[in-house]
Amino acid sequence: MKLSAGILLYRHSPFSVLIAHPGGPFWAVKDEGAWTIPKGLVDEDEDVLAAARREFTEETAADLPESGFVDLGMAKLKSGKHVAAFAIAGDIDADAIVSNTFELEWPPKSGRVIDVPEIDVASWEQPAGARARLNPAQRVFVDRLAQALGAGVPERVPSAATLSLRQEVLRPHQTIEETLQDREDDAAHFAIMAGADTVAIGSVFPDPSPHADLRVRFMATTPGHRGRGLGGRILERCIDHAHRSGSDLWCSARVPASGFYTRHGFEIVGEPHEVAGIGPHVTMVRTRRQSDLRPVITLT
Repeated sequence: MKLSAGILLYRHSPFSVLIAHPGGPFWAVKDEGAWTIPKGLVDEDEDVLAAARREFTEETAADLPESGFVDLGMAKLKSGKHVAAFAIAGDIDADAIVSNTFELEWPPKSGRVIDVPEIDVASWEQPAGARARLNPAQRVFVDRLAQALGAGVPERVPSAATLSLRQEVLRPHQTIEETLQDREDDAAHFAIMAGADTVAIGSVFPDPSPHADLRVRFMATTPGHRGRGLGGRILERCIDHAHRSGSDLWCSARVPASGFYTRHGFEIVGEPHEVAGIGPHVTMVRTRRQSDLRPVITLT
């Protein structure tokens, strides 16, 4: 079975996905139903996600992170070929992509060879526009992505995207400015979005202790979205990030929340302590392990 793999990059406000138009004279006058996600053939024995990341970079010149991907499954093209797709949040300038090229004999049997870009143009499209332009077999990827986002996908975000929820849920006695930390820009911040709203957050800060160099902080979920496992997905991203950074992970957990961290492999060290204005806490530590590396997000 011939297998291609690709990436469906998406962004919010408004929700849109990046699609690409194939290069070359055959596709030059084709539009509706001709577009594709950036993709390419998976080499023998190559990891499918690794192939998707490689092909995306080759066709757009944009790098992708190592983790945070949503598995969108496979689709079968009319030609009989199969395409595997993964999605991840990101934002690139569609007008600035630089695609790799391939040699093509054109016109056919002419003996004349031309260089053709894999992609000649890319475009950010909202769902309706993407479905209209994509190869019919690939339209299902847009639908599956929308379903995944509805379930809650933890994304890497700027610090600013977490501050309102941080203050509202965790530090209501402070202003947003007072919740800012000294190493805010050095931290890794994660959030789950529901439309334009941030509904769950968590951050990993450089904060060396006797137990670990990185600290998970500001885990919070809005009251209306609790009980859906969103906090666990955020924490999985934090754990993956710490492992890829070569560090164990520690936190100062509110005593009532300690069971949540225990279920994710943290252990209590020392005695409970009081955090002024917040309440009793316990220090908890999680030693990294190979299973922490999760390039694809678990949504079940």
